[in-house]
Amino acid sequence: MWRRKATRECPADIAALVARAQRGDAEARNNVIDTLSAFALGVARGAGGRSLDRTDDEYSIALLALNEAIDAFDITKGASFQTFAGTVIQRRLIDLMRKRARIRELPRSSLITSTTGEEYEDIPAEVNAAEQRHRDVLLVEERRLEIEALSVELAQFGLSFADLPSQTPKHTDARATAISLAAALVADGALWEDCLRKKLLPVAALCERKMLSRKTVERHRKYIVAVALVLGGDYPMLRHYVGVRKSE
Repeated sequence: MWRRKATRECPADIAALVARAQRGDAEARNNVIDTLSAFALGVARGAGGRSLDRTDDEYSIALLALNEAIDAFDITKGASFQTFAGTVIQRRLIDLMRKRARIRELPRSSLITSTTGEEYEDIPAEVNAAEQRHRDVLLVEERRLEIEALSVELAQFGLSFADLPSQTPKHTDARATAISLAAALVADGALWEDCLRKKLLPVAALCERKMLSRKTVERHRKYIVAVALVLGGDYPMLRHYVGVRKSE
């Protein structure tokens, strides 16, 4: 576990500390983690929807994610480190929820046996019902975390999650075309990286590659950006929400 230091840097110095940490400065890394430890705990509490302390697994995962964010942060993309770190923490907590859900969904025979090795055949209905309720809660929390993480990314493009219903093309053909554009954008690594860095949809490049008019692409710009972020990120529960099928 990282060592807590007596001195603390002000938030304005975080970017400089992160840069030093990326160059191998262990003290700077410790300072970043120490300064943002309360922030990490807050994100973990929000993700879990319950009270947590520093002994809970969620907090440990949040600190590991914070350390991961230090290595992955790219200052040239324009986002603040705290915003970026919050997104990384949320995604790792989503991973934790998925892992827990998979464990709970293992066949009963693989989890419950008698002391003689015999499987229990009769499981009280109320136990099954309670486990189903817990799975439902996990799904709700996972969806909420995905929405929060996507909202952070959308905001960097000047968009909001609330924009999506009104920006989704009503006609099937138009929606399919927009999804195709988003998929083509994400598939082109250099173009997608440029889009994320500039926080702008490369309209001209997409028009040229798909032989479409600028008006067509501009009309669905917000939807294309949202779908691209979903396709390029870790948002399995939101794929259906934006109209993307599993095969896409």
